[in-house]
Amino acid sequence: MSTKHANDALPDDFAARLKIWIDQGLLALNRHACGIGALVGQVVGNKNYLDQPVAVATKAWVNRKRNAAPNGSLMRTHPIGIIGVGLSEERTRKLSVQVGWTTHVDPRCTVSCCILVSLIRGLLRGDITDEDDVDACIERSYDWVKKNPKLMDPSRDETLSELEIERHLARKEFEYHVYAETLSDLKLDSNQTIGYVYKCLGSAILLLRLTMRKGSILSVAGGPLAMGAVFEHLTVDLIMEGGDADTNGAAACALVGPYLGYANLPSHWTLGLAHKEWLMSKTYRLAVASGVITDTLQPEADEAADGPKGLMSRAELNARNRRLSHEMVAKVEARKERDRKEEEGKKKRGLSGWLSG
Repeated sequence: MSTKHANDALPDDFAARLKIWIDQGLLALNRHACGIGALVGQVVGNKNYLDQPVAVATKAWVNRKRNAAPNGSLMRTHPIGIIGVGLSEERTRKLSVQVGWTTHVDPRCTVSCCILVSLIRGLLRGDITDEDDVDACIERSYDWVKKNPKLMDPSRDETLSELEIERHLARKEFEYHVYAETLSDLKLDSNQTIGYVYKCLGSAILLLRLTMRKGSILSVAGGPLAMGAVFEHLTVDLIMEGGDADTNGAAACALVGPYLGYANLPSHWTLGLAHKEWLMSKTYRLAVASGVITDTLQPEADEAADGPKGLMSRAELNARNRRLSHEMVAKVEARKERDRKEEEGKKKRGLSGWLSG
């Protein structure tokens, strides 16, 4: 596969696939779409989206008074960091902008995506090994966005003043989040700002910093088991902070994973992944397509935009969604029954102990 061709075509291809995913779900696994944000739903649902995705996204941002910076583009941008291993850092950032702008054009979203993909790229290449490297990458990416006036406001042609640029990027808020020292500082469960892109970015960077600090101590004596425990404990700590926990966890682990390496992740997590074999196969194919691994790729039917069997009719979609809903209800009921039996068992054991005493 030609990496250059794939990169040039990626934004339009992504927009088309995003539209299909929202309408039909993940056809490769016959799963319905989950977690569609309000902004993404509005933008992709526009009748003109496929013809002009960036224009539609820009108009939606302007209509929201240029103050919509949710984390939807950041949570999905991680694979571009892998694609960027064989590209320059600047080209990787540009690609993240092109894909991010298919739904999110706020400069805070733009700079967040640029930082995340640059960090992933640098970690995978071995260019980023400590916090000084992390800080340098953050500021390098921030300055690159700041020096590109069009990235500040795609709805305007004129150059923005220094004051306007600072306001658009919200530098004080940026520093507060990306240089936070504790998870509690980030206030991830704040009702008014749960989905704010800087919160997600800040939590991801902080978890990488904390892993680096612990990793420098454990790497020699601790080995994979200790490093896996660090990954698990820090990830759980992040999730228990609440807020947009799944998105924050996804962004954070996209940084911590490349730093630790797959072999150092807890095996009971990696082996317990749903659809593990399918996911590992797609990960390998992405690495090959990005030039990270040398191999020959053959087309696979489930990677087509319309899935392995083509798009579903409305009747098929309704039947699929009913089946998944029934499965979900059955799982919830089974869990409730399991919890009830465990509680009864505890009561019986307690009563037995009281009587025997």
